[in-house]
Amino acid sequence: MSKYRSLAVTVSLCALICGLAAGSAWARTKGKIKKGTYTSPAGNFSVPLPDGLGLRVNDGYDPKEGIGAVSFHDDFGNQKGIHFMRIPADVTKVFEDPATRKQALEGFLEQAALPTWFLPVAKDTQILHQELFPLDGADAFIGLVSIPGGGTVSLSVPGSKEMKRADSTRGVLILYHGGYVYLLTTEVGGGAFSFAGRVPSRETQIATARETLPKFYATIRFDAPRR
Repeated sequence: MSKYRSLAVTVSLCALICGLAAGSAWARTKGKIKKGTYTSPAGNFSVPLPDGLGLRVNDGYDPKEGIGAVSFHDDFGNQKGIHFMRIPADVTKVFEDPATRKQALEGFLEQAALPTWFLPVAKDTQILHQELFPLDGADAFIGLVSIPGGGTVSLSVPGSKEMKRADSTRGVLILYHGGYVYLLTTEVGGGAFSFAGRVPSRETQIATARETLPKFYATIRFDAPRR
């Protein structure tokens, strides 16, 4: 746990919220957007912009700690995101060795991702599910995270003129690549489901995560990162 805490404590507020909050246009992103492709400010990956009506891109990056995130979300609450955390050189062996990678990644969601990206925004965030999910011949994990008030759209409160941020259930995919741990996210229980008033069952949410996150992963190009 200590190897994660040393990374998470000094992350900037922007990096904490960018994977959850709805934003405006992408003119002020720290990463570069060119010809429909987003490139991380760390230079460690690029990804085509997802389709979506009113697509918004919000990102954050702490170059000192090597921690960042980007969120893509549209007017209907659909969301995809990429969070990343640079692993210190003296710890990378744990993630690169197949014999120890599984255990290291298994603890990442609870010990690093929650306190870094989720709990500062929604203190009642909970892990609903996590399972081993081999990816490209290496250990990875897929899971579900419940984020109360963590949706990217606001809904009207019945009998009131007030608007309330929709709840969110995110599918997450955790993997290690090239000195970074990545956490990919996608909305599987909020967004358009909130508008319809019908939240999919837990089994359906897990199945959606298993189907959509590997496809999202396949669109990402991992590059040699700047250290």
